[in-house]
Amino acid sequence: MSSPLLKLSANQLYELAAGLRNRTIQLHAGDFVVAPHVPHGHAGAVAEELLRRKHDGMTADHVADLLWLLAEQRMLVEREHAKLDLVWTGPEGIGSASRDTRVVVKELFGKAKSNVLLSTYAIYDGAAFFKPLADRMVEQPRLTVELFVNIDRKAHQSAEQAVEKFTSDFTKYHWPWPQKPRVFYDPRAHDLAQTSVLHAKCVIVDGATALISSANFTEAASNRNIEAGVLTTDRTLIATLASQFRRLVVSGELVEVKGW
Repeated sequence: MSSPLLKLSANQLYELAAGLRNRTIQLHAGDFVVAPHVPHGHAGAVAEELLRRKHDGMTADHVADLLWLLAEQRMLVEREHAKLDLVWTGPEGIGSASRDTRVVVKELFGKAKSNVLLSTYAIYDGAAFFKPLADRMVEQPRLTVELFVNIDRKAHQSAEQAVEKFTSDFTKYHWPWPQKPRVFYDPRAHDLAQTSVLHAKCVIVDGATALISSANFTEAASNRNIEAGVLTTDRTLIATLASQFRRLVVSGELVEVKGW
């Protein structure tokens, strides 16, 4: 029977190796310790595999070295097979080999099975944009959606009023369906003297495919503007990108919208 370690990405193997080296992961601990670092449903098998190595006489540092070498090899393989495609909105010259932004996003939503992570600066007519994803959440009840979005604060509003206005508009115009995504924002945008905004635009599906684009989640960006993006299957890059957002949530620098 093949090792469950072979089912992990390079980034997941790196995280396990680092955890063993800094002792945040113990070889005798249960699957809850490795669960944050491995795909859903694999924690038990991975924990048993690590414990088996201990019974074979390996120390935590030995196992970490093994995982690190496996991660290095996996990263080389993933990068060799990773594919990049240009994704484009707007006029195209003769002989263009790009893919259409609107079509790519709809395809990504339609194949999602476990998780979708989205980030955008602006949303306009969101109900039309998000409907394929909302339909997919009904088809796949275990599908989770994380949306990172900029929430503007007007000069006459408090920070709380800005979030309340966003929540009202989001549920009315952008996501009127009962099953809601988790929504996060950067509270620094509410400091009118600092004027920081969440400006990143990307769509990540199942940790396997990502669209990184200049396009916001608007009708203009999907159909009329000139927008450029890259569609990638580089799992190491994708895992690193997703972790950038999730680490900011854990640290409290990105805040979740509550009270749907």
